[in-house]
Amino acid sequence: MLRLIKYGFLLRLLFWSRSILPDFLKAALAALLVLYVHSEYLTWASLVSHSATIAISFVIKNLALAVIFAICFFRLKQKTSDPLPQPKPAMESKEFQDSAPRSRLDRMID
Repeated sequence: MLRLIKYGFLLRLLFWSRSILPDFLKAALAALLVLYVHSEYLTWASLVSHSATIAISFVIKNLALAVIFAICFFRLKQKTSDPLPQPKPAMESKEFQDSAPRSRLDRMID
C-alpha cells in the first residue's frame, strides 16, 4: 500500500514537473553561465591586477542571477495559474442558444 502511494506521488510529481522542467533547466543553465563568466572575470582581474571593478562585478552577477530567477518564478506562476480550457458546446447555433431547453420529442417534430 505504501509503495502504491509512493508511486502515485512520484507520478503526479512527474506530470507536474514535465511542464515546468524546460524553463527550470533554461534558468539553471543561464545561472551557471553567469557564475562561470564571473569566475573567469575574477581570474582575469587577479592576473592583470585590475581590482577596481571587482565589487561592481559582484553587483552585476547578483543582479543577473536575481533577474534570471525572477523570470523563472513568474513563468512558473503563469503556467500553474492558467485555468483549464473550457470545452466548447456541442451545438453553437443561434437557435439552440436562444430557445429554452426542449425535449427530444419536440426536436424530432421540428
